[in-house]
Amino acid sequence: MKPTKVLVQTGVYEGVTHEGGKAIRLTDEQTLRRSVLACLLWEGTFYEDGQSAYERICRLAATVNPERVRALAVEARQEHQLRHVPLVLCRELLRRGELNEQTLTSCLQRADEPAQFLALLWTEGRCHVPRVVRRAIVTALPRWDEYQLAKWGRQGPITMRDIFRLCHPDPKREPTPGLWAKVVKQELAVPDTWEVAISGAGNKAVEWRRLIAGKRLGGLALLRNLRNLRECGIEKETVAQAMEAAQFTRVLPFRFLAAAKVVPQWEDIIDQAMLRQPPEARLPGETWLLVDVSGSMDYSLSRKSDLTRMDAACGVAILAREMCDECRMFTFSQRLVELPVRRGMALRDAAVRSQGHGGTYLARALEDLARMARRKPPERLVVVTDEQAHDDVQAGVGKRHYLVNVGTYEKGVGYGPWVRINGFSDAVLGYIAACERLDAEATKQ
Repeated sequence: MKPTKVLVQTGVYEGVTHEGGKAIRLTDEQTLRRSVLACLLWEGTFYEDGQSAYERICRLAATVNPERVRALAVEARQEHQLRHVPLVLCRELLRRGELNEQTLTSCLQRADEPAQFLALLWTEGRCHVPRVVRRAIVTALPRWDEYQLAKWGRQGPITMRDIFRLCHPDPKREPTPGLWAKVVKQELAVPDTWEVAISGAGNKAVEWRRLIAGKRLGGLALLRNLRNLRECGIEKETVAQAMEAAQFTRVLPFRFLAAAKVVPQWEDIIDQAMLRQPPEARLPGETWLLVDVSGSMDYSLSRKSDLTRMDAACGVAILAREMCDECRMFTFSQRLVELPVRRGMALRDAAVRSQGHGGTYLARALEDLARMARRKPPERLVVVTDEQAHDDVQAGVGKRHYLVNVGTYEKGVGYGPWVRINGFSDAVLGYIAACERLDAEATKQ
């Protein structure tokens, strides 16, 4: 994510938030970013249904500078690990005649995503597939081996065989000779995935142990199957070793919190795995971190999950805590509450239980922090919120003020010298570090 500060002048506002606070005036590009970077497509939020957010993204993607939309699509996929909304942006670019091969290829990271893009393109019925789409898919195909093509391309209304017949890729580009012919002839080997292994297993515990020993479970698959492992009697020590060996590079922070909710008996080893993924950058000096625990943050991220926006905010806070030299933690809803010095899951528990989840009085919390900062202001203040405050939010506390938005709402608060960031991946923390690094370099010059 390139650090480009968005500073808004005091008193420039437009409309109100869902709770009645004065909303900041944003450009179409800024509104598109806040709608995209914390978006699980078609999933509703506390104040808004998923269809409304989807329609707003489509409308704005049709008006914002196409170069910016292309950059946002790639950023959402590669840095924020979002899968569906980048494809929607690519489709809207295609409708404008502004999609290029490189952008779509960059957004096709998994072997099932070409089919998902075609499904979006054919929402209103099958139509001609433009050359730029076919070329982008052909360029992406060599990155997937037989295992990935078999795992992700065998099911659904649009199969990988359909895609090969549509795009006619040159066999000279295939990673393994004869691989693409196997796709067309439907001769791919059945993939040794956990889904295939467990569905046909007589003794599921034996199969789980084999998959773990062979390192056939990726980080996300491991987190999602902890309940199955426990119910099959897999020993905690075995799971702990698997967690230690697994890679979690593309796993969003809140996934660890979701796993701990499902298998609280193994929270300690999940906690250890989460804290082994510290951000590369550091934030020197003292940081004050303020997390929104109001009622709107309690709403589920998706219909099939009990994970909430508050969990997403806590995931960001946990990682932020790890990259700060010094850190004081606070929550706000009806009032300001300071948290004890904790890390990991314990920090999440302290935040969630710190107070009742009621109204969103961010300005009131900032006033209390300002009184505390009179003797020694912090180096920076980081607020993690969905921005649907009841009161009018102006200046922050300390030398630098960051507003991290984990919601997808069109309007939000924070007029004054705020650096606005959207999303709930670890990329938001890298953005803060990059901003300050650029400031330091500019000062030296």
